[in-house]
Amino acid sequence: MTSREVSIPSSSAQSSFSPRDTEDRTTEDLGAMTGNVVRFRELQKRPIPLMFIDSILPGHQRHNFALIGDTAAENSAHSPFITSPHGFQIGMVRAKKGNGPAYHTHDYIESFLPLRGRWRFYWGESADKIDGETILEEWDYVTLPAQLWRGFESIDEGEGWIFAVLEAHQAFEGKDPYWSP
Repeated sequence: MTSREVSIPSSSAQSSFSPRDTEDRTTEDLGAMTGNVVRFRELQKRPIPLMFIDSILPGHQRHNFALIGDTAAENSAHSPFITSPHGFQIGMVRAKKGNGPAYHTHDYIESFLPLRGRWRFYWGESADKIDGETILEEWDYVTLPAQLWRGFESIDEGEGWIFAVLEAHQAFEGKDPYWSP
């Protein structure tokens, strides 16, 4: 076997382990991966209800979740699940119909992937004018350039979930986000 070849066991030699095994993972020994696995059932227990000041306003009430790195925030009392440097930051948002962040912008790129429900995204070149919008279905994807004003909201009944990837940036250094007046 050359150094580039990989031996893959035949199906008869494979383990009977299933990824959806019902074993209690709270005692799981992850070895080198300790601190690098986030379980959704644990994530749901740690919402950040006031990650941004607009979260208390009608139409903007939501829960934010910090998975990797210090995502944009106006509340330094949160801590992400995974703190080791990654070169990007990941968060999630859970919101009911008609809720999402107020019109704002950042000095870095944001990307979003709806996991549950449809989401309306709207944007503009200035803080006082919306120039366009689109509806994202589950598993659609959008990336928003730095300095483009943006907002989004869950538009389906029940709870919507959205996955966010943010370009690496220094949290709590300078103004972030910039809110529309």
